[in-house]
Amino acid sequence: MENKMGTENELAEEHCEDEVQKEQLVHGGKWQSVFGGYFSDLEMATPFLSEIAAALLSAPPQIIVDLGGGTGFILEQLLARNMLEGAVLLINLDISEEQQRGIEDARIEKS
Repeated sequence: MENKMGTENELAEEHCEDEVQKEQLVHGGKWQSVFGGYFSDLEMATPFLSEIAAALLSAPPQIIVDLGGGTGFILEQLLARNMLEGAVLLINLDISEEQQRGIEDARIEKS
């Protein structure tokens, strides 16, 4: 049984590495075109942004961290829509330095 588990874990790790390598090919400027521009499509993001707005009203945060935030699209939309009250620390957390280079607003911390 241990051999089977070891083999399954190795296959899963190889699959993850393959997926990461594929994703790395489109980091940066090309990322905006992946899946038909899904990750930067305002129409697609609007329902999600509405849910975020409701959450912000119910419990105003001191810090917002966008895990896997890529190009910072969601955080930039929060700023553009004036959805934040007071001083809120915004952190875009992503492993891709290339994607984070697209963040233009100095109010968003890259990590």
